Formats: sequence, C-alpha cells, structure tokens
Amino acid sequence: MGKISRLPPQMANLIAAGEVVERPASVVKELVENAVDAGARHVFIEAEQAGIQRIVVVDDGCGISPQDAPLALERQATSKISKPEDLMHLQTLGFRGEALAAIASVAEVELTTREAEAAVGTRVVVHGGQLQTCEPAASPVGTRVEVRQLFYQTPARLKFLRTLATERAHLERAATLQALAHPDVAMRLVVEGREIFSTAGKGMNTRLLGIAFGSEAARRLIPFEATNVDFQVHGFVSPPDLSRSTRQQELFFVQHRPVVSPLLASALEEAYRGFLTVHSHPLALIEVSCDPVLCDPNVHPAKREVRISRSDDLARLLVEAVRRALAGKIHPAEWRVPEVAAEEEDVPKGESETAATTHLRVGASWPTKDRPTLQPASFQLNEATVPYSGEGLAKQQEEQLTMGEHPKVLGNTGSSSAAGKVEGDDFLKRFSHPLRALGQILMTYIVTEGPDGLYLIDQHAAAERVRFEEIRQAARQMDLVAQPLAIPILLELTPSEQTLLENRLPVLEQLGVTVGGLGGGTLMVHSLPQIEGIRSEAKLAEQLIRQVIEKGSSDLEGIVDPLCATLACHSCVRAGDTLQAPEIEELLAQWLRCHAPSTCPHGRPVALHLSASALQRYFRRVLPS
Repeated sequence: MGKISRLPPQMANLIAAGEVVERPASVVKELVENAVDAGARHVFIEAEQAGIQRIVVVDDGCGISPQDAPLALERQATSKISKPEDLMHLQTLGFRGEALAAIASVAEVELTTREAEAAVGTRVVVHGGQLQTCEPAASPVGTRVEVRQLFYQTPARLKFLRTLATERAHLERAATLQALAHPDVAMRLVVEGREIFSTAGKGMNTRLLGIAFGSEAARRLIPFEATNVDFQVHGFVSPPDLSRSTRQQELFFVQHRPVVSPLLASALEEAYRGFLTVHSHPLALIEVSCDPVLCDPNVHPAKREVRISRSDDLARLLVEAVRRALAGKIHPAEWRVPEVAAEEEDVPKGESETAATTHLRVGASWPTKDRPTLQPASFQLNEATVPYSGEGLAKQQEEQLTMGEHPKVLGNTGSSSAAGKVEGDDFLKRFSHPLRALGQILMTYIVTEGPDGLYLIDQHAAAERVRFEEIRQAARQMDLVAQPLAIPILLELTPSEQTLLENRLPVLEQLGVTVGGLGGGTLMVHSLPQIEGIRSEAKLAEQLIRQVIEKGSSDLEGIVDPLCATLACHSCVRAGDTLQAPEIEELLAQWLRCHAPSTCPHGRPVALHLSASALQRYFRRVLPS
C-alpha cells in the first residue's frame, strides 16, 4: 500500500495558515491589503485583546458580489490572477488566494459585503474553515471582515504568541506600515477601545510620519527623490545626528508593500558611511517604484520579501539620492548650559548675542580689547583637583552643566559617489575669523578659542579626516606607491575567503597592497602603501584583507573608501600623542582645508563648541530678559 496520500483540504489550509498567519498582526496586514486592492478610500481597524479575541476591518471599497462572497474564503480562489503571465505584471497587493482562507481555517470569520449596484449585501460566516452561513444581509457599500477567537482551532499556536503587550505592539506596527504604504487612504486604528492613530488620506505629511517616527523626529526628516531608467526612489531620511541603535525605524516599501530588504538596508548603510558611528542607524522611509516585471513579490508566502531585477542599479540610485539629500542639510549644535538668573552684571546686555553670531576660520589672531596673547601650549589637568570617576563626577556635571543635545555631526558632505563631485562642507562657512590654539588636554583634545567661545577638537578624529582625504585622492588618481616589505606578512585564510579575495585583488592593488601565495590556506602580503606613520604593518595588513573579504561586493567604489579610512586610522595622530604648538597649528590648518571637516571618516564628530553665550549664562554674566 502506498505511503503518499493527498492532504485533506482542512489540513492544507492549516499548513497555509502557518505560513501566512503568524500572529494577529498578520491578519491586520492581509485584511488591509485586501481593502486597498478593493479601491477603498477609508479603512477602519479595530482590535480587542491584542487582536487574539477580535479583529475588525471595515472598508468602503468595491465590495463583493453574492456569487463571489463564499469563494473569497476558499483557498486559492482569487480575482487577481488567471494565467501564468499575470504573475509577471502584478498590480495588486494580494493575489495568491490564500490569506482569507488561511485566516478562516484558524478562527471564526464573518464577512459582510455589498457592491454599489446591489440592493442588498451578503453575509458569510466560516468557523475553522467550515462554511456556516451565506445569506443576504443589510450592508453599506464595501466590505466588513470580523475575525474572532484567532487560533482557537490550533491552541498550540497560542502558546507561541508573546505577551499581549508584545502582540499589540506588532499589530500596531503592522497597521502603521500599511498607513505609510498607502498615504492616500484614510485609516483609523482602535485597540482596546482607544484610538491609536487616524490619518486623513491626503498624502504623506509630517503628521503621518510622526505616527512612525514621533512628531519631533518627523519634523527633522529630509525628503529625497531620484529616478533612473528602471526605478524611482523617494522618501525621507534623518540627519546624521538623529539616529537609533537598531534598524527598527528603517522602513522600506516596494510597490507600496512593506518589505524586509537586505539590498535596500545595505544601500542605506552605504549612503550614511562616514556620517554615522558604528552601531548607529538612521531613521528612514524609502519607497521604490518600478515596472512590475522587475519585481517579484511571490518569493515569500506572506510577501514580506521581494526579488528585484537590476538590483545593483537600484542600490546605486538610492545611495546617490540619499547622499545628495544629506549634503548641506546639517548644522552645528552648541553645548548648552542651563538658563540662570544673573545676580551681578558687568557685561552689557546683548553682548552674548553679538558674540554668538560671529563665525570662525583658521588664522593667527583676531582683534581683541586689552587681551594678553596666550601662546599655544600642551597641558594636562591635575587629577588631584578634578573628580574623575564615580557618582561624584556625574553629580557635579549634572549640577554645573547640562547637554541640550548630544554634539551633532557638523555638516559632513564629504562622502562622494561616482555620479557627482564632492561638495564643500557648509561647516566651513562658519569660519570667517581665526581659531587660536590654546593647548592640549588629556593628550586627546586640542583646546582652541574663537570670538564666539571654546572649541574642543578630537586630535585623532581631525588627523584621521586629513589623512583619509589625502589617501582617497591618491587612490583615485592611482598615485599610491607600493612599499615592498622586508619580510612578507603571512595570513591564514579559509578556502571560501581565498575565493572571495581573488575577485577583489584589483582593489588592493589600487591601494598599493600586493599579495601572493593564494592557495593552501596561506596568504603572503608583499607590500603596503608608502604612507608615513604606520605603526603596525601586520595589524594593518590583516585588517585590510579582512575588510575586502567581508565587504561582500566587488564594487570598487563601495570598498575603496572604507579601506582608505583604515589606512588613515593606522597612520595618523592618535589619542595619547603629545603635540607641540607647531604641530597643533598645522593640524588645525590642514583639518579646515578638508572637504568634510565635521566628522572623521568613520562618522565620529571632530569638534565640540561651547559658545560664549553659554559661558556667560553659566557664570551669570547676562542680565535676565
């Protein structure tokens, strides 16, 4: 007797439900997408007990005829496709004919619907995949779907759900993504009797963005748009000083579908390279539109992922668009102190405002009023008089100074792409008077004075930016000279790593790194670029090779800049190096000649500004207004 048999329809539906309906949020997603496909202009969503007890979705779409209403709840019954060619030209969100049937197989579902031309509607009730009722019923135009007792047919599935708070968060996020994906559709979400959000359906605006990112962040987002022959990308991204520690607020949509896209996430990360520090991620809403032939959403049962043809062109377009959007949009922030009332005053009112609007540039001096000239010097704090650890320091800092905001990335537009010329950093426009170097503290920060206050410069970050731009320019002009090593550096690689490296050797050669001995698990590095200041050739060689292997792309533009940043880091001034006055002056002059002096090539800020007005407020030298 044979061992293979056809699964009963009920079993097939339960398996499909496991793929499509993971949690209550999945039900909301599927029902809202059906409403949008039906041409709805208004969608109402309601949930009780995080959607496990009850979910209702009501729309004013085209409705369903009495003949089609029972079929809508059967598996693989759909109005979206009829022949194989339709899969190549999908214009709808749902098309597989599985969602409603899958939901109905694990819950109690009641569907009430009416077409505009029909005098009466239709009510269909299905429990656990079994049709209970199909009858005429009063109904407005559109469709109302009520899902009750989710997973009552499969109680084991309930055990895999998280807490009600977690499931509610997933449901609210799913509804929010649908509202963002369809800004022209008015949506309202009510959970446990409380309205979570309501949209007007009048397109994307700050209020709608605020639902996903918060109102304050939404107001700071930067719009962008770009088009090539095959794709259009548009959306919003955050300035570099506004970031998160996770990628939860990186939102991607392809053809109005919320998707998980490693391709787009990687391109976004590339666009912010040099703007953000490690483990910081931007806020972004990115929508991709293209010919349906180039996009296949049929690779995942829940349609969370899509396959995109010509993905390299799309990634390049997104990187260039985001970089253009960021250029010139970032402005410096000051280190602020609390507002305090003045007890005594010997500074004329308004002087702080005058000083605060004065700008800086590198130079020898500026006009002063009976001010002694201070020569640049290296000095350190006396640890005996400065609390340096524990609660005492934190308490003193809290009492004396507060940070209005973290220091922002000061206008970095230095990242470039193959499509455009590097634009000047608008941070440079602040400098119309000289900075005067006062010295060095903690052997890490350069202290400088300007007419509008104090500037602290991270010496390694500034030197790294200078060296990075020098090395990158030389690499692009093929001017880096290979310096042969007296003794080759040996590295152990796995076979897969050797294969990856073989395809990327031109990138290393462009930087003056030559290798040999590929095969047998051992690699020999024969030369490194001739750059002064390299402290550990072995460590540098290994880091360069590992970066090339792990980058995951053979695109020269995407690999060269990170390698140049590594070379710069290994060959410039570091924290802990003592600098003499001429060295400080030269470093400052070189730093402010950079295209993007506000950050190091890894995205860390270079300078912190404590303004004259902030100092005067702290020392109570400003009359209260």
